[in-house]
Amino acid sequence: MKLCVTGLRGLPDIMGGVETHSQHLYQRIAAIDPSLQIVVMGRTPYIGKDKYKWNGIEVLPVWTV
Repeated sequence: MKLCVTGLRGLPDIMGGVETHSQHLYQRIAAIDPSLQIVVMGRTPYIGKDKYKWNGIEVLPVWTV
């Protein structure tokens, strides 16, 4: 199964209430079910242009205005 998250600036350590909450929540979900693929689509001004994995979570940069 796959969980795709949109609307965040990115992970980890991006300033913001939703980002901080999401960082803790998705990390715990990934630890509970390692077979679940979690993908966060973050904004390139905050996370750069290269995709990466963080604590079992795949972070994909997406260009936005």
